[in-house]
Amino acid sequence: MGESETDYRDVVGAAIDVSAEPARFEDLLDVATAFFSERQNAKLIDGETDPVLERRSLQIARLIEDDLLQKRQLDPQPFHAQLQIDQRTLKVTGNPAAQALTGCQFPCSLEELPIDRDTRSVLRSSFLSATADIKDKIVLTTIEEPQVRSCLALIQRPVDSDNMITLSISYIEWSDELLHRLKDAFGLTQSEAEVLAGHLQHKARKDIADERGTTEETVKAQSKAILKKTGSRRMTDVVQLSASIAYLLQAYPQPKSPEDLDSWHTPRARMNTLPRPDGRELAYYRYGSGDAAILYIHGFVQGPFFSRAFLDRIQREGLSLYCPSRPSFGYTSPSSDRGSHNGTVVSDALALVAAEQLTDITVVTHQGGVSHAFRIAAALGSNLRNMVMIDAGIPIDESRHLEKMDRLTRLAGAASKHAPSVMAMMMNLGIPIYKKRGIKAFLEDYLKASPLDLAALEDPETLALFAAGCFHNVQQGSEAWVRDGAAAMANWLEDFNSVSCKQLWIHPDQCPIMQLEFVEEFLKDNPGPALTIIENAGLNVLYQEGGQIAASIADSRQM
Repeated sequence: MGESETDYRDVVGAAIDVSAEPARFEDLLDVATAFFSERQNAKLIDGETDPVLERRSLQIARLIEDDLLQKRQLDPQPFHAQLQIDQRTLKVTGNPAAQALTGCQFPCSLEELPIDRDTRSVLRSSFLSATADIKDKIVLTTIEEPQVRSCLALIQRPVDSDNMITLSISYIEWSDELLHRLKDAFGLTQSEAEVLAGHLQHKARKDIADERGTTEETVKAQSKAILKKTGSRRMTDVVQLSASIAYLLQAYPQPKSPEDLDSWHTPRARMNTLPRPDGRELAYYRYGSGDAAILYIHGFVQGPFFSRAFLDRIQREGLSLYCPSRPSFGYTSPSSDRGSHNGTVVSDALALVAAEQLTDITVVTHQGGVSHAFRIAAALGSNLRNMVMIDAGIPIDESRHLEKMDRLTRLAGAASKHAPSVMAMMMNLGIPIYKKRGIKAFLEDYLKASPLDLAALEDPETLALFAAGCFHNVQQGSEAWVRDGAAAMANWLEDFNSVSCKQLWIHPDQCPIMQLEFVEEFLKDNPGPALTIIENAGLNVLYQEGGQIAASIADSRQM
């Protein structure tokens, strides 16, 4: 093996590095990608599992989880920082939260505090005020180091001490969700909301204009519109009003729901269970109350969860969706072993059909569920009416398709097919890391090759649905990735050819994973299925165009 080639041991070494420094997970992905790109020279037997490697990766994952938990317990929260400033010496002392927020080692001088110029000016004015003129002041301040943060600050001088000024600071996280709620509360347009976000971060009008690719006059006009809609005279009033709303929203108890992006638990709403042999259990979701039976086979990363527009249209069209979770997904028990995964998927689906007494069935599948959908469709026999494929994959030809896909898809595909233990290792390590980073960080990494889909994450409903699908995928750990990834990479052309019912393929024109040209080429070679192209749509097409897709499913039953 040449020195430039990546060895199997390099992948394991990179995994060990992650245990000491979780931030190096990206390095592991790079090494694994290089390994599979040179796979013809790698000493690895296709499809073999390595139980030692998988056991070691679980041990490393536990080390990462323990390390992250310990850091969470030790790190002081950067909220409610309190500082004392001596008016005579201008020396500053503070509590641990103040140290965490400012990065200062106390005591320090006032000039060393990383606060913005306006707050510093208000403080100096407080020093000069006579005791009788003391008034508490609330200002929005910016902590400029170690990172820029918007905060709400209370400046006060206790009446029993004329030497000390107290500066109490609470950090405000201007999250996308909070900005979206401010937008709705004030009735702002999207452009006005973006301008408000700039003001909340204490940015100058010119900086806001430069970031948005517009002129200062446009920003000025949009700022005036914000003043009018909020009933404020000055933008500083709007900022303080926004800060007040932020604290009200933070204090208001939020119910736990499928939209809880911090839970990392699969939603249970509308879920049913069905006992299966050998102590297994099948979990499935039901939506709608119509007579027409739809058996829905969910995607790989995106699960059996739908937008309000989709569900409303399903109900209106008289459809009922039955959505089984595949083995190892959500709350469905895994198959007895990896080799029996595909067969268990089919037997679970048939058991659901029998239990619910479904007839005249339309099989609908999404993305990576497509190979299973054709196996199930073939097993349904005369009970099958038709099929609908949404942004679905095709049988993968590694030499033609993988090289045109994004890095994560190429890596997952190659690892699932050729080295399931490496796939398990990457997921064992990746899951605790992304639980720490947050679901949005994972989705932004996953979708970074698709600006259209990244923009779609700014819609709270789309973000919540995609997050629920991810939780459904990792509920039981790495095994769903290993078993179902191999199924997606297998050659299922024989299953496709065994189904003769009418088919409708619905595909977005800008899918970053299964490109439209792949699907068009596949269907050209296999005439018969109809193809509907949704323009200006990407990987999130089911969430973004739910009403249109639900209508197409209903129409397909009349083909």
